[in-house]
Amino acid sequence: MKKLILCVASLLLSAVWVNGAEPENFIPPQSPQLLRANANSIIRMEHFQQLLKQTDEKCRKVFLLLDEMKKHNIEPAVFFAGEMWAAKTGSDDKNWVVLVKTALPEAKFAEFFKAQKASNKDVELEISTLAGKTIYTGKYSKSYQATGAEPFFVVYMAEDVIAFMPLRDDSGIQLAALQQGGGNPLARTIDRKSLAALAANALKKKDKLRSIRGKLDMVGAEKLDICAEAVLTYKSASVALRKAMEMQFIIPTVAGLLFGNDQKLMEEITAVLQIVPAGEKIGLKLNITKALQDKIAGYLANPANMPELNFNSPDPANNMQP
Repeated sequence: MKKLILCVASLLLSAVWVNGAEPENFIPPQSPQLLRANANSIIRMEHFQQLLKQTDEKCRKVFLLLDEMKKHNIEPAVFFAGEMWAAKTGSDDKNWVVLVKTALPEAKFAEFFKAQKASNKDVELEISTLAGKTIYTGKYSKSYQATGAEPFFVVYMAEDVIAFMPLRDDSGIQLAALQQGGGNPLARTIDRKSLAALAANALKKKDKLRSIRGKLDMVGAEKLDICAEAVLTYKSASVALRKAMEMQFIIPTVAGLLFGNDQKLMEEITAVLQIVPAGEKIGLKLNITKALQDKIAGYLANPANMPELNFNSPDPANNMQP
């Protein structure tokens, strides 16, 4: 009887080990910038989906992909079954990975991929092998490449974790690094209870901005209001105070550039942002009600209202010029 119990326990532990992989288990230990989100909750929030579609082109493409999956009887909540993590994996912005908890078996994904390969004329899709893994690659047509779209690949890191990465000459090295991932110290500092959160450390010792910790939630009785908070840690209290003063000036200026055609809306937006310096830290808090979100969405729906801005620095107080 004792042997039977041990045998059953061993089988149960094996099942947990095989099926219990989490996206963060594959984040390289040295990744200095992380973003986590409860993707499963997000795709169940119709209101939040609409916000993402209205404000981000990449998000629109993701939801178009999910719509295409539905045609093949793949539900979004199955594809995005839990947490999603994004991590910077190199020194430039083109080195990144997105890891997703999924309940979609690889065989089912491969079937969908092959169907897309036969019908999608905008992306050249192929199945190959890299670093001992089956990868599903996509290379955009020349018209899409002109917009900055780059080749990518999808790979199952475990039977319940999918990785999305850019396809580059060093992709084999990047993929091997994921297989040796886990134990990222920054991941231990990120908020786990919010809808989404980020954690980032300075990339260089000389950076005045040492770290950022932030989180975002949908709040209110109907979970339709946005509450975002962040703490920026600088090199010293004097630097933080100076940066806070700069933000007090720059943020209304940027709001004016973005919403200059509607003075009342611009004033409403700047009024909901709190900037609080405390020692070497700056606390930021933003509360946007559903009513204000609708006003912003309506304004931005007109492309003529949206000037192009270049945000080249992770520090909100730098490079905020049009």
